[in-house]
Amino acid sequence: MTTRRRVTVTTLYPRSSAFKAVEKESEKGDTEDLGTRRELTCSSAKVDLVGGYYDAGNNVKFGLPMAFTTTMLAWSITEFGDNMKSELGNAKAALPWSSYYLVKASTATPYNLYVQVRHEDMDTPRNVYKVSTQNPGSDVAAETAAALVAAP
Repeated sequence: MTTRRRVTVTTLYPRSSAFKAVEKESEKGDTEDLGTRRELTCSSAKVDLVGGYYDAGNNVKFGLPMAFTTTMLAWSITEFGDNMKSELGNAKAALPWSSYYLVKASTATPYNLYVQVRHEDMDTPRNVYKVSTQNPGSDVAAETAAALVAAP
């Protein structure tokens, strides 16, 4: 029996060539690594948060690690792009998936930043969490701002 290993963004750093097809949610709401259609959970929030990358293989998008990864990837391309050689195209292709998602997460509703999004097709409760003026989260908000400044 063959076991399929899910590779996530957190395990990609040493293998940058895997960025383009791993844990990426397409605009249609499916995950390319699974090859099956899964609709994104946003019905409780009633916002479009399709895109971005899942973290840790558990069908959850966490804002802080995604923002940090986006920041580091953008700066890596800027500082070391000449040394990436054939991987530069893959790195540049991976960057918009997270940065466009972070734009959606920060502009979907005024004064809110969506920081944790899960799928609805799970058997456990899958809430959407956000930071706002009533529920502050300066760490994730600052890292998201840094990611959006760093990404083109």
